[in-house]
Amino acid sequence: MGKLPTLGFAVRVAATRIDGNDPGELTVGVTRTSDGRPIAGFPRRFSNALAQLRESLVMEIPVTKEQRAAFSKKKLKTGQQLTAVLLLIGAEIEPDYGQ
Repeated sequence: MGKLPTLGFAVRVAATRIDGNDPGELTVGVTRTSDGRPIAGFPRRFSNALAQLRESLVMEIPVTKEQRAAFSKKKLKTGQQLTAVLLLIGAEIEPDYGQ
């Protein structure tokens, strides 16, 4: 699990496979750290997880105006502002040769 404390989010990524022939499933969850509830559009599930991870996934995490303002004030220089929060997930996966 990863955390984005300034924005108040926790991120959890889980990849599951039943066996070596299963393409797997990837689940990405983003919750509010204040109450543990998922934010809009999450969790997201992706079939064929191994192929998805090899290509890398990019998804936008929605943020409110208040979160943007708080982040910009705490972490950015004057005149800069947060415009988007992107989550990038990828992995180097070795081929399974049946071993």
